[in-house]
Order: sequence, then C-alpha cells, then structure tokens
Amino acid sequence: MKINKIPLLSVLAIAFLSSCSVSDDDEVSTATDANGNVVNTVDNGIVVATDSVNFRMLLTDSVFKEWKTSLFTLAGSTTFTDCRLDDIMLLFKDGTYNYQGGKLCGAEDNEMNRNGSWELDYSNKKIYFDKGSSNEYVAEVIGLLNNELRVKGAYMGMEIRGLYKTN
Repeated sequence: MKINKIPLLSVLAIAFLSSCSVSDDDEVSTATDANGNVVNTVDNGIVVATDSVNFRMLLTDSVFKEWKTSLFTLAGSTTFTDCRLDDIMLLFKDGTYNYQGGKLCGAEDNEMNRNGSWELDYSNKKIYFDKGSSNEYVAEVIGLLNNELRVKGAYMGMEIRGLYKTN
C-alpha cells in the first residue's frame, strides 16, 4: 500500500449504521508529540445516516463536498503528519474524487493532485478508493455528521486516523 493513499482517509476513507453513539467501550486513538505528550485524539464519533442515499448525501451534498484535513495521526502520533494538514479531498456525487495534496510528505507521497473513483459499502461503513486497482485503499468511517468526517485505516500495519471538516 502506498503512503500517498493515506489522505484518502480524508474521504473519505464508508458504509454505515443508521445511527450510533460513542460508549465507554469505543476505541480511541491518542495522538502524541515527539516527547510522548498527548496532543489530540481522533475518537470514534457518531455516524448520522438513515440509509445509503443519506450517507452519500452527507459525503457529497448534491454535487460535491470539499473535505479539509483537521487532524491526522499515524500509530497515534502527529509527529510525522503535519504535511497532511493542508490536504483537501473533493468527493463528487458521481463516485469520483479529486485529491489536492498541498505540501507533500515525501517518499511515496509524491503526487500533488490525484483523481479516481470511490465506492461506498454502506453496511460495513467503508469507503473504497480506486477499488480493484493496484492503488485500492479502504477507509472505515468511524464518525460522520454534516460537517465532520472521522475515518481510520492502516499503513504498513500501523493505524492511521483522520478528522476532516467541511463548511
């Protein structure tokens, strides 16, 4: 899996419950700085969607929705993820996306802009990006409201979590 697919969690990394709430048993990701101090978290949130059509509308509005990265963690740390904070993902209702990478992180993150397709798996709360291709990436939606998207996935066996916001 390529590190350049990590921003897709902004989108998007989707299938969903009609409604759920956070309990004491829900998993929480704690972000730490270089000294090990807790700085932020991307917790599980509420997924507010009555069906797959409503879920899709929350992600795209009537044509598209722009999602901006608010917080990004890799294995619970924000130490190496500052370059993700200017990433923007446009999710289009027709099942396509446009990713604008902003400042690149280096290594495999070497594309400023990408386009592709996304597919919703409503029953499993997952979004598949570029499904069936060598660039396929899966993002689990752990929170979705009108203006906030929380997703998680994995890169090289490490958990990644993203918090994305829209106007």
